[in-house]
Amino acid sequence: MRNSLRNIIRVTIGTLLTVYLVTLFVFNFSPARRWITDKAENALQELLQTKVEIEDIEAGLFNRLSLKNVTVYDQSGKQMLKAKFISAKIEWRSLVKDAVTLRTVSVLDGTFTLYKPAENSPANFQFVLDAFASKDKSKPSSLNLGINSLILRRCRVRYDEYAKPRTPQTFNAAHIALSAIDANISLKKLSTDSLNLRVRHLAAKEQCGLDLRELTFIVQANRKAALLKNLNIEVGGSHIRQSELRLTYDAVKDWGNLSNTLSATGSLADISVATADIAHFVPALRPLPLTLSLSMDYHMQPQSGEFRNISIKESQTNASITGDCALAWNKSGLRRADLTLKNATATQGLLKKICEAYIKNAETQKKILLCGIATLNARAAYRPDGESTADFGIATDAGEAKGTLAMVEKDIKGKISIDGLDLAKIIGTEKLPQNLSAEIKGNVVLPEKGKHVPDLNVQANILNAQNKDYDLRNIALNGKWQQGRRQRLLRRAHGPRPRPHGQLGNVAPRRPRFSHQRARCQHLGENRSRA
Repeated sequence: MRNSLRNIIRVTIGTLLTVYLVTLFVFNFSPARRWITDKAENALQELLQTKVEIEDIEAGLFNRLSLKNVTVYDQSGKQMLKAKFISAKIEWRSLVKDAVTLRTVSVLDGTFTLYKPAENSPANFQFVLDAFASKDKSKPSSLNLGINSLILRRCRVRYDEYAKPRTPQTFNAAHIALSAIDANISLKKLSTDSLNLRVRHLAAKEQCGLDLRELTFIVQANRKAALLKNLNIEVGGSHIRQSELRLTYDAVKDWGNLSNTLSATGSLADISVATADIAHFVPALRPLPLTLSLSMDYHMQPQSGEFRNISIKESQTNASITGDCALAWNKSGLRRADLTLKNATATQGLLKKICEAYIKNAETQKKILLCGIATLNARAAYRPDGESTADFGIATDAGEAKGTLAMVEKDIKGKISIDGLDLAKIIGTEKLPQNLSAEIKGNVVLPEKGKHVPDLNVQANILNAQNKDYDLRNIALNGKWQQGRRQRLLRRAHGPRPRPHGQLGNVAPRRPRFSHQRARCQHLGENRSRA
């Protein structure tokens, strides 16, 4: 009995295998393959309502279909897709289920040419999406797709919006050209309600010079939450690594409501960004070679966000910034911003790189570097519908300053105090004060639309200015610039006080020859009084 059952099983398996191999042979027989290829071309052309060319279709073992030299044209007659080789393994059982599963899809040497011919016209690939969309708009979409492995090798993608200008060497979302695309992606599930995606590897180069060397992550999402795990991005000299990121939102009725309900809390660390990579988006950073490391805690809510314990460090120059930031916005734009810089340190190395990148004059570079290490702390509050304020303190090797600013609409008021400023060292002449202390206050009214000159009112009080020859005390300077006309009023409350003769050795101090006076000048800040 047992032997009979074994024989029946063997005969059944052998028969099925024979039928399968015979079917493959018939399918791959040249006349049959040409007939099947023609049928596939016609079926796709009827579905897409456009021209499709397939040189050959081959059936392989384990349900593999291979298409060679495939070309799909858009509805204007231009090539939209051209690939030397496309293959797919299909799980036939899935065709009778709700979910269609493709075991492996491979595209080799593929070129995708996508574009938008005019501002208000649809993209040239829109007809493909429409062809696979549900014809009955009253019924929800029944999309349920799984691809165990999507492999791309040596592929290229180009997308252009012809109505928008190009920006050479700068990334432009309206003109994207990706080349050398190499990817291995697993789409476990894609439906209208959920997504399970794993990017095992993705690399590509963009025409602006951006080099994506590695992108990997896992994302699991539904209409209420999303989990991002094992994120790793390597771009040029930058890398971002994040073990986990959780998002919550409400998109049960409509995915368009996601941004209005998005919330997230967590921390960022192990992030290193090179300005050479940011320069592809912000060209002004191209001359400045820096590598920044970033960490912070974040708490995002609908229309607001808090970013605490922000730390930015530059590895080569040891410059650093620490602080906090809070933002709030609505449909109209930013409605509140609060920034606190606890400590920002610009080292000599950073100042040197900035000077070499943006300042061509060697003498000006030298004067800036003479200021030495600079540290800054500041607080700023932006209120577009009220009063925006800022206060700061800065300390350098050449002196210190602190100040406050307040702005309501176009009226800016402020006060700055300077202590121990060594102008002689910075400017490079002993005639200027070596120890300057002063207070400056005033207001600026920004010009109306169509005008270019602001109204300016400044009051400066030089509390102390020490030179090797003499001391100056309590010099007041009032300046006005209104409707393009400049004038200045200078007055001294107390005269200069010469230093004792003994302080200067055998050289007698020179006494300035001016006393109480008033003078009008053409240029603000010009001093016609002579010592």
